[in-house]
Amino acid sequence: MNLPDNNSQLEEFKVFADIDYIITDLDGTFIQHGENVWEQLQRIQAKFQNSRPTVTIATGRTYYGTKRIAEIIRIKKDTPIILYNGAVIISYITQTIRYLKTIPSSVLYDLCGIIDLETQSILAYYLQPDKNKTILESVLGFGRRTSDYDVNGMKIIWLDANKLQNGALSMYALINGVYDNAEMSLFQYEPCSILIDKKAAADNLEKLSRYLNSSELVSCTDSGSGYYEVRAQGVQKGTILDIIKKYENKKCAAIGDNDNDAELLQRADIGIAVANASPVAINAAQYQCSQPGTNGVLELVEVIKAANRYWERETLK
Repeated sequence: MNLPDNNSQLEEFKVFADIDYIITDLDGTFIQHGENVWEQLQRIQAKFQNSRPTVTIATGRTYYGTKRIAEIIRIKKDTPIILYNGAVIISYITQTIRYLKTIPSSVLYDLCGIIDLETQSILAYYLQPDKNKTILESVLGFGRRTSDYDVNGMKIIWLDANKLQNGALSMYALINGVYDNAEMSLFQYEPCSILIDKKAAADNLEKLSRYLNSSELVSCTDSGSGYYEVRAQGVQKGTILDIIKKYENKKCAAIGDNDNDAELLQRADIGIAVANASPVAINAAQYQCSQPGTNGVLELVEVIKAANRYWERETLK
């Protein structure tokens, strides 16, 4: 069903009048690829500043890669945001971890044994608060060194070949050889997310896919970034709704564009897919925007504003 517009009956807007939260995916939805990110954010900020609902983010990005965006759009203090496609839910600014589910280290060992570490690589992401409750994040690179920084701008700590034994990481080496300072040593030794470049791993894709599809420990998604994104079994963006509903009786609208948004769209009170969404996301949503990406998000905001005006008139009668 399409979002209501100027040609719609007022009654069609009413369901959008009492929304308390807008939960938006970032890449491909809130931020449109191929356009200037900061210009998009400036356009969106003015709209969101005056919108009634609380706005929050659901992304596959790291906290490091999300903080600046959250700051620009002025997400409210203590609002839960979703990171790593649902593996981490953290309160913005206060940095309280509301939810964290990690991947067993055995999966990382297995993956290092499957791919060719001479020509291919794996990135493993770790997150944990330090003793002052400040969020610490790190990304470890296994195999062929491809870049000094990841897509979020985080510096990659690459492991030397001698830290790998028979294609698997030595836990002793991880604890004693990877971390160069006291802060890093506080990390737990299970990743919350693992990324594998599909193009670089092309020669092992069949074996890799067979392992990931048969494992009871992890699930795998493709968010359109060119990576296999491995997460713990049961991890999904919709988990934020459990947290919001547990502490607050709030009505939530969610908007997204890809397969990894499906659970969130399906579980939200109102799920909306942008015009350029994948078939899986569209099938999970109740509504679809007429516009792609950023413009689709702005379209939703305008619908909510129109619905609020209608709701106010109704309550005055």
